[in-house]
Amino acid sequence: VARTLDGVTIGGVTATQLANVTVGTTGITSLWAAAVPTGTSGNVVATFSGGMLRTGCALYRLLSNFDATVPTDAKTDNTLSGNDLSVSLAVPVGGVAIACAHSNSTGVTHTWSGVTEDYDQQSTENTGQGYSGGSVTYTSTPITITATISGSPTLSVLAAASLR
Repeated sequence: VARTLDGVTIGGVTATQLANVTVGTTGITSLWAAAVPTGTSGNVVATFSGGMLRTGCALYRLLSNFDATVPTDAKTDNTLSGNDLSVSLAVPVGGVAIACAHSNSTGVTHTWSGVTEDYDQQSTENTGQGYSGGSVTYTSTPITITATISGSPTLSVLAAASLR
């Protein structure tokens, strides 16, 4: 049964969806942001349209004088070309780009270009699930972000957004 990611709170603050891509009934990759004014810890709560077998979460902290809950650009890709997912993303001067990918393939790894890889991991519950993400600060635009997936993925999705 297909699921949707209906909402996220970060430290009790309602987050805004920056980018979202769903493929099939099992692949949701989504980026969310919230302006959390105080505190150094808090819960991240994701609300789905129904029960989920597994989820993953990575957090980034952005210090900005601008509204970092409104993306300057957002792109998604769920169409594998070979083993590549790729987007062209406009990033403002002094901005940042973040990207994440989810793939179904045993022992999957992701190799990034356009962003610096921050994490690449297999699910602890299912070795057929891999999650990866990267970020970069830029002073020029646009950039091409590519995730090259190892193995033979049966499903792969990528979401990216730029903020300032």
